[in-house]
This record gives sequence, structure tokens and C-alpha cells, in this order.
Amino acid sequence: MDRLTAMAVFVRIVETGSFSAVARDLGMTQPTVSKQLSALERQLKTRLLNRSTRQLSLTEAGSAYYESSKRIIDAVREADGNLGQLQTQLTGNERPPHSFDCDPAFCHQSAARRAAARRAARATIARSASTRR
Repeated sequence: MDRLTAMAVFVRIVETGSFSAVARDLGMTQPTVSKQLSALERQLKTRLLNRSTRQLSLTEAGSAYYESSKRIIDAVREADGNLGQLQTQLTGNERPPHSFDCDPAFCHQSAARRAAARRAARATIARSASTRR
């Protein structure tokens, strides 16, 4: 069970007062919503809601857990929103800073040496593999 998802389901159940409404809102089936709540209650080893066929009511523990869960869910949504804003601000054509300055001619030569070394290593490996057969 994903704890954060179960907390979000619990918060929505309290807010809507309906398992079916939560299922519709979150794109789940009603039995899945019920199982999420049951799993959360099992993990917490306490009953969060008193349920009857017509009514839902919070237990004392459920009321305290709802307040905490609501703050956590709101904080996660805020963090997600902040990250989304940051990502839109960071788009563009800027190049990341380098930790060193490199003369283009030197960098090109260095890259050419590394490529030659890779080719030589591949050739050595290929020769080694063919002699084992």
C-alpha cells in the first residue's frame, strides 16, 4: 500500500462523505477505495471511520489523523506546484556552467585522443575474443 495515496483517499472520504464519490474523483472503483481505507486502518492499528450503510463519522483518532493527513497532502501538492513553476522558469537555451575553461583546440584534441583510445580498446577486446575460439 502506498501510504500517501491511502492518506489522500482517506482525506477525500472525509471531505466528500462518500466512498463512491471518491472512487469517481480518483478514477478508482468503490471496492478499491474501501480496501485502501481498510489497509490504512490495519497499518495504523486503529479505526479511523465509523461506517454504516447510511453514514460515515470520524472516530477521535480519525479526526486527529485527518488533520495531520490534510496538512501533509496540502504540503505535497504545494511542493509539486512549486516544482512545476520552477521547471517552467528553467526552460531555455542556457548552457550549464563548466567547472573549467578549455581552449577549443585542446578540448578537440583531447576528445580525439579519447575516441582513439576507445577504438583501440575495442580492437584489443575483439582480437582477444577471436583468439579464444
